[in-house]
Amino acid sequence: QMDISGFTALSASIPAEELVELINAIFSSIDEAAMALGSVWKVETIGDCFKAVVGGIVPCQDHADRAVSLSLAILEIVQGISS
Repeated sequence: QMDISGFTALSASIPAEELVELINAIFSSIDEAAMALGSVWKVETIGDCFKAVVGGIVPCQDHADRAVSLSLAILEIVQGISS
């Protein structure tokens, strides 16, 4: 599970259209990273929360490594967007 730190304050400080574009950019990039890794099941997104399971529906022996890789990719994505 991933939540965006400071999202509530951010959502009060920028126009709704800009917020939607930001969330779409973040989640679309995370979706791409998850697809590239494989064996990732996106459970749901609610507001600023992204929930996924690695190795659940599509079992794999290296699910822990893939989960860490996805986490690192998410950090890169968010840092890239905030720059």
